[in-house]
Formats: sequence, structure tokens, C-alpha cells
Amino acid sequence: MERIIFPSPLIKGDKIAIISPASHILPEYVDGACRTITQLGFLPVVGAHCKGQCGGYSGSIEQRLADFNDALHNPEVKAILCSRGGYGVVHLLEYLSPDDIAENAKWLIGFSDISALHAAMAASGVASIHASMAKHLTKFGADNEATQALFGILQGQLPTYRIPAHPFNRPGTVTGTLTGGNMAVLCGLLDTEFDLLSRGDILFIEDVGEEVYKIERMLYNLRLSGVCSLPHDWKPNPEGGRPLMVEAGKPEIIKAEAVFLAMGFLKPQQPEFADNVFVAGDAANGASLVVRAMASGRKIAAQVDKYLNK
Repeated sequence: MERIIFPSPLIKGDKIAIISPASHILPEYVDGACRTITQLGFLPVVGAHCKGQCGGYSGSIEQRLADFNDALHNPEVKAILCSRGGYGVVHLLEYLSPDDIAENAKWLIGFSDISALHAAMAASGVASIHASMAKHLTKFGADNEATQALFGILQGQLPTYRIPAHPFNRPGTVTGTLTGGNMAVLCGLLDTEFDLLSRGDILFIEDVGEEVYKIERMLYNLRLSGVCSLPHDWKPNPEGGRPLMVEAGKPEIIKAEAVFLAMGFLKPQQPEFADNVFVAGDAANGASLVVRAMASGRKIAAQVDKYLNK
């Protein structure tokens, strides 16, 4: 297991920077977070562009990057709280230096789109905290259980979790590094230097607002790319409607000479597929007429036949 740098614990009176590396935030949430941080005995430092707005973001790429680097290189700042997620952290990743992050290791806090920054921290070998942000600190205050847990970790009180088992759980024992975050964000970083999903760690995922079929699609993406496998059975849904997926069997990696993807509904951004991957219908053209899907199928069938007989 690779060595992980745990940033130094905070003591009362230490400074905590608040930055907005993604979407813009209501200023009152930043002010509320400052009150809670102060109440807990620490000093908030608000980034220059934390309350700003540039389209849907808090600032330009340069401004958001400057706020992150200012907080990272300020020796008086001991932790960096991201005000909110949304979208935009991915703009910063190519400008971050793993050596720089490791040499100036400090706690990074956030979730949702901030998962991309957690991925950058992990790629640098530095631990970070998937936890509440400014809105939560404003609405629930210093005495909230999650807030107390966050500031306990910041002060060196690493937690132990005991969670009731689900009937679908597979009992077992495993040791490893816990990584993860927002499923959609992490899937967007597959096969990059910030890829958390291919590391062989213990993976946790979070997502809100995504349709179940979209989550399943992302999980199948991991399966088909060889990251993990999710063999399953289907059982009737007691409430009617779509059957329930139940995991079954042992994880496996399937090696194939040809791959057919049944996706549908949305037209994805098409990468350059290998010559043994065949895409047709909605997956290639977006939702359209049945006759167009049939024509697309016939075209792909001819390509498959040509491929298999070459």
C-alpha cells in the first residue's frame, strides 16, 4: 500500500480558507460558514473570488486557480473548505502540481464536484475529507453531528464507522485505502492521471439527482472497462414496475473479441472506439425513429460481418 500523507491536525486558532473552485455560491452561505468556523474556535479566511460570479462559476479559471494556490501556499492556512460543488473543478486539474500539493499538504474538505479535487489530492498521495460544505455549516451550525465529526477529524480524531448491514451485502474482510466521491465526476476522470476508480482501493460513491439507469450505466462502464464487475440477477419488484437488480456470483473481468453496447435514450459524446466495438441506434444517433434504428442496425451488422470474416 502506498504511503499516504495525513496533514497535520488543527489546533484552536488555526486558519481555515474558504474557496469556491466550481460553481458560484450565495454569499450568505459563505458568511454563515464563517460564523460556524469562528464559533468552533478557528479563523476563517475567505478567498478573493469565493463570493464572486463569472457565468455559472465563482470566477474565471485563473481566478479560481489563484484562490486554491493562495490557500495552498499560505503557511498560516491549515485547511481548505470548498464552499460548494456544482461544476468547474475539472478546469483546474491540468494546472495542479502533485509535488506542490504534497509539499504543502493540508486538509481539503468538500463533496460533489469537489470529488475532482479529492482525486487530485489522492494522485498526490495526500489524504482529504469528503464532508459538509458552506450551506450545511450555515443551516445546521456548530452543534450538528456531521459538523462535529468534520472538526473532530480536522483536530486529529479519526473516526471508526459501524453501519448496519444491508441484506444484499456480501460479508467479508478487506483492508485498503478508502477512496471515492461523486460517481459522475469520477467516471469523467477514468484513464487520466486523476483516475480513482482503477487503483484497486476500497471505493465509496455518492450521487444525488441522477436517475437509477444513469448510475447503472456508469457502473456498467466500470465493468466493461475492466475496473470492476457486477454480476447480477433480476427479481420482481414487489411494488411493481421495473425489476430489481440483485448482485450475484463472483466479480469477474470479461475479455471479449467484440463488444456490443445496448445503451439508448441519450446520444453520448462519441470517443474513438476500437475497431471491435460496434455502436448503433440511439447510442450512435440519439433518440430517433424506429426505421432509422433498423437501418443503423443493418449497417452495423454488415460491419460486424466484415470484421469477423477479415
